Amino acid sequence: MKFAFALLLMPLTAVAADFDVRDFGAKGDGVAADSAAVQKALDAAASCSGTVWFPAGTYRVHDLKVASGVMLKGDPKWIYRSNLAGVVLQLDSKEAKCCIDISQAFGARIVGLLLNGDVPMTGRMAEREDDDWDLPAHRVHGILMDHGGKMSPYEDCPVIENTKVQNFSGDGLRLWGCWCMTIRHSQFAFNGGNGVTHRGYDGFVSDNQFSGNLGSGFSSALGSSTIAFTANRVECNHAYGLKVASWDGGKGLQGTTWNVTGCNFDCNHKAGLYFEDVIQSTVTGNVFHRSGEAQIVLEGCRGVTVVGNTSKATRTRFAKDAFVPAVGMVLTNLSSCIVRDNVFWRGYRERLLGDRGGHSADTIIRDNIGTSASPEERK
Repeated sequence: MKFAFALLLMPLTAVAADFDVRDFGAKGDGVAADSAAVQKALDAAASCSGTVWFPAGTYRVHDLKVASGVMLKGDPKWIYRSNLAGVVLQLDSKEAKCCIDISQAFGARIVGLLLNGDVPMTGRMAEREDDDWDLPAHRVHGILMDHGGKMSPYEDCPVIENTKVQNFSGDGLRLWGCWCMTIRHSQFAFNGGNGVTHRGYDGFVSDNQFSGNLGSGFSSALGSSTIAFTANRVECNHAYGLKVASWDGGKGLQGTTWNVTGCNFDCNHKAGLYFEDVIQSTVTGNVFHRSGEAQIVLEGCRGVTVVGNTSKATRTRFAKDAFVPAVGMVLTNLSSCIVRDNVFWRGYRERLLGDRGGHSADTIIRDNIGTSASPEERK
C-alpha cells in the first residue's frame, strides 16, 4: 500500500516521454545540418506520442516529418520584429516543401518555436507597390499540412501555440484539407504567401499577429467552417487582412459560421476584411484602420451580420502614401444580412458606403454613421 501511495505522489515528469534533440546528435549551433538528428528524435517520439524538446539554439533543418500525437516544444523567446531568439528552426534547403510537415499528424502540437525561412521580407512592402517581388518559382512553406489535396479523413486537430513563422517564400502556415485546428498566441509575418492559408473546417484562431505578409494575413475557404477568429492583430499585409471566400466559385462550398470578434485590422493593402459567398457569420466589435481599398467588403453573403465595428482612415505607405480608404464599406448582392450601427469617424476619404445593390428585400443596411477625413488631415 505504501508503494502504491508513493507512485501517486511521483511527479508526472518522472514518467513523461521527452526526447531532447541533442541526445540524437542535433547541434543547434547554426552551422551543422540538423535535419537527420531532429528526425531521429521525432521518430523516437512517434512510438509513444512523446514530446521532442529543443534547447535554445539555431537548428538548420527542412522537411521534418511529424507523427500523430507528437509535440515539438521549446521556450518561446521571439519578439515582434524579425530578430532571431530562443529556439530557431532555420530553413536550410530551397528545394524543400516546408520546414515542418504535419500532414497525417493527427493531434500534433508545435509550441514555443521560431521558424525562419530563407527569403527575408522585412521592409519590402515599404519599398515596392507592385506584385513583382522576385520570389522563387518553387515556394517553401513554414508549416505544412496537405492530405493530398483532399480533406482529412477525420479530425486532425493540430495545435500551434507561442510560435513564430517568418521569411518563407510560401505561406507561413498552410493547412490544406484540415478538419479542426487551434492557432493561438503566435505570429505569422513577412512571408511571401499568406500568413496562414486554410482550406478546411473548424478551428479557434485567437490572440495572434498576422503581419507583413505579401499575400493576405489569413486566407480561408471551404464550408462548414465553425471558426472563432478572436482578438487578432492583422496588419500591413499586401493583399487582404482576413479573406474568407468559397473554394469553388460559389458551387456549395461556402465559408460559414465565422465569428470575427475583437480584432484590429490595420494598414492592409486591399480590404481589412473580405467576405465572398460567406453564410451564417458575424463580424462584431472590431477596429479597422487605413485599409487600402475599403475597410470591409461583403460580396454575395447570406445570413451575415456586421454590427458595432469602428474604423478610421489615414495615410499609409501603400499607394504612395495616399489617404485611404476612399470608401468605408463595399456591399454587393447580400441576402438576409444586417449591416448597421458601424461607426466610420473620419473613416474614409470620399464616402462611407459603396453599395452596388442586388440585395434581398430582407437585408438591412442602416444606422451606419461616419465622416470623411478633413482636407487638413489629408495634406
